[in-house]
Amino acid sequence: QGKSFKAKDLLSGDCCPLACATSTGSTDMVSLLLEFMDPLAEETSSSLNYALQEAVRSTTEYRLENIRMLVEAGANPCTSLTEDVSFPNTALSVACTKGDVLGLSVMLNSWDSYTTLKQTTRRQDPRLRRQPESYFAAINAKENAELRNAMTSALVLSLFLGYFDNDIISHRLAAAITLYHRGAQLNPADYAVLKASIRKGRPLSSTEASITSDGNSFASSYNHPIHNTGKKVGSFGSYDRSPLQYWSQVLCSMEWMRAERCVQCSWMVVRGSKHGNIFTSEDAMDEEQVILVADGERFVVNASLVSQKSAKLAAAIRFEESTREVDENLAEIELGISSHSCRWLLQHIYHGSIVSGWHTDPLQCASDLLELAIIAEEFICPSLLRECEMRLLSSDPFGCYCWSCCSAVRESQCISNDSATPCGECLVHVDGSSRLLTAECVLDALAVSSELQAVGTTDDHSIVRRSSSRMGKTSNQLSSLFDKKQLNYIAPFMHAKDSAIQVCLCDFTNVTESRAFLSHIDLLVSDDVSSKEGGRSNVLQAQSVLLLSCLLELSTMQVSNCQQQPQTTFRAQPSQQMALNIMN
Repeated sequence: QGKSFKAKDLLSGDCCPLACATSTGSTDMVSLLLEFMDPLAEETSSSLNYALQEAVRSTTEYRLENIRMLVEAGANPCTSLTEDVSFPNTALSVACTKGDVLGLSVMLNSWDSYTTLKQTTRRQDPRLRRQPESYFAAINAKENAELRNAMTSALVLSLFLGYFDNDIISHRLAAAITLYHRGAQLNPADYAVLKASIRKGRPLSSTEASITSDGNSFASSYNHPIHNTGKKVGSFGSYDRSPLQYWSQVLCSMEWMRAERCVQCSWMVVRGSKHGNIFTSEDAMDEEQVILVADGERFVVNASLVSQKSAKLAAAIRFEESTREVDENLAEIELGISSHSCRWLLQHIYHGSIVSGWHTDPLQCASDLLELAIIAEEFICPSLLRECEMRLLSSDPFGCYCWSCCSAVRESQCISNDSATPCGECLVHVDGSSRLLTAECVLDALAVSSELQAVGTTDDHSIVRRSSSRMGKTSNQLSSLFDKKQLNYIAPFMHAKDSAIQVCLCDFTNVTESRAFLSHIDLLVSDDVSSKEGGRSNVLQAQSVLLLSCLLELSTMQVSNCQQQPQTTFRAQPSQQMALNIMN
């Protein structure tokens, strides 16, 4: 009718002929209006973007064709019709809210074709022929970044809504999978926003979620026993840790330990090269000993020491002592684990840290740590379980956590059988940019963490997570974490589980191409006697199950930076009402 429409008119509820044509599904009218539309007019861009969202919302037979024509005419699915950058109202987000997988795919395919043509035409423009290559690269990078940001926002929204659908056949989760396959990714900040939104029961901006750009660091402590010589133990701290070295000297004297190569502990390397074997196992023969047997290999160990660290070994030793004659040889206890795992267990018990035997392949190293974590749970050795988790979380999983190499130490007491013995409490601090928790192993990590969570191990110590800037670097700053208020109890492997879920949601495409996931798909397909279409359906269903499982875990996990927060239960609104509230 010759009437001009501004963007504010469109947002206030007034409609234009192009939007009317798309909402009614009139493909011929949409084509006619696009043909006579002035591409240079001020209102054209707003009209196209508004009409595109109307086409996505419509349920008419020809809506997909209308979406294609609008995008190829210049409608931008990445442009928000609101000024709120925290909650962009783009055509992509509308499609994800609706769960319109076909509309989302058509939009992205058409936008790829449109931008490719536009970038090619731009380079061939005679007016821009003298511009350097960097000029075109900068414009292209800006356009690509706009698409990535819009896809990421739509991905966070579709995952949030998919959680509230709580259904593996959720169309919102299917939309999220489509975005993943088109290259959408979450970064750690996006993951933190999603996690906070799920726990709050409403979508949050990065400001509301209090997201910082700092990485995470982790700290934990363990008790290292002091040998009881009958003499009073002098005070010690970060500058003099010699009262803690006795059991490490005993470990160094063991024949199997002297044969170890690539020892990671600086104290052991220096002591071994400068002092040689100045301490022999006969020096400790006056103390009660037992023999641990693993894979036929025999390890002579101190019964009191291993009993302090492992409740299972303590029970086994008590049983053997109650049934053994006084004049019999040393009691032998069959462990039922590999000799390699037994060496790691003994290194941890005697030295406070595993110092050798790590596999150089990160995937194999992660597998070894997960297997060792199950052994630590079986032998009820919480400090070894924490060491496994800290190594999985660390950017340097091969470092030494012993009393000499740790960040700080302080005097403490070990309570055992209602008696207190002096010990040193050792604080370990690691950078949380995990080197081992990758797409190839996170499914195994999730399985192990779920198994450990089902068992429900308890321990006086725990792992605390803070942003890297707040953790501190000096010994005095780290020593403040000894405060029990800072080390509130969190179930074992909860931080590792949270990091594994983050990898699943941030690197979903690679996770679904991992060995563990593909093995699961192979089992599903082998059980499916239907056509190949049924096999593809199994793949999509398995991907949806993985996404939904991770999202449900986010709502129940209690992992905080300092203190454990009370768990909050959210009642999910009906999905359609929730979607309507978000769009409003």
